[in-house]
Amino acid sequence: MAKADGVKIRLTFDRALIGGVAGAASHFKIQISRPRYSPGGTLSAVLLDVIGVEQEDETTLALTLASGNLTSLQTAVGSAAVIYDGAGPLEGEGGPVEPFTASFTPEGVSFKPDVDDPEHISLAVSAAGTLTRIYYRNTQENELVSLAVSAAGVLTHVGDL
Repeated sequence: MAKADGVKIRLTFDRALIGGVAGAASHFKIQISRPRYSPGGTLSAVLLDVIGVEQEDETTLALTLASGNLTSLQTAVGSAAVIYDGAGPLEGEGGPVEPFTASFTPEGVSFKPDVDDPEHISLAVSAAGTLTRIYYRNTQENELVSLAVSAAGVLTHVGDL
């Protein structure tokens, strides 16, 4: 079971862990989904680095992200996942800990859209006017029709909404 409390991500195993956790951080990743506002506004998977692993008791590990306080989880959509590659030093009563992925929903972390994602402006163009029929007597000369287009709009800063 994985759980984020706003400071660390805690993993609880169903059996006791034996041995040490030295060097385990490089074998963990946190995967989140972030919106990418390219065509379709699709979600993209992002892997976050773990820089520290501490053993809190015989069944619980505490993971620290590179950002230090899980602020990178604020831009995540939906649940996150802890990924362990199985090549690290973790051992349980039954032998080495196998590779695993554990999903969790961060607690104590409020969602904030990524301010670095590009903003998009939707524009609609319309034309309005009166059509006046003009009858010419001399059709041999060059005729000239002029058309002017103008656009007006209001931009609203996201912070003003």
